[in-house]
Amino acid sequence: MFQICEELNANKSSWKQFWDEKSVTPFAVNGNKVIAYDNERSIAEKVKFAIKNKLGGIMVWSVDTDDFHGDCYEKDDNAIAASYPLMRAINKAVFVSQREQANEVITQEEKDTANKKESGSSSSGTALGSLGLCLALFFFGL
Repeated sequence: MFQICEELNANKSSWKQFWDEKSVTPFAVNGNKVIAYDNERSIAEKVKFAIKNKLGGIMVWSVDTDDFHGDCYEKDDNAIAASYPLMRAINKAVFVSQREQANEVITQEEKDTANKKESGSSSSGTALGSLGLCLALFFFGL
């Protein structure tokens, strides 16, 4: 991402940036040159997909291309959040996706409990259980 960001920022007028809904990925075009890459949004979508579909994990292939120093962020951005944007996007997306999934489970349990009360049956205990996802990635302390 860092090298791509440098290229896109250095030649802003030459590159036109787009979003591909099918692959959920940004890409840029400059004449006959095309660059497809991941950004925070595409990474978050991929993490969400993995968790929603209960995949066995996700992997980061090239951590060394993340923006370690936050050089691609505007000066107005939070300096702490500017470094490692892709790793931070993974961390945030895992947290948000798991919370959303837990909320869906709780909502379904509430519906099930209401249905059982209406039908006269009872059940004790709740079972949030495991989200069934083993993530193969590094979490950086935020």
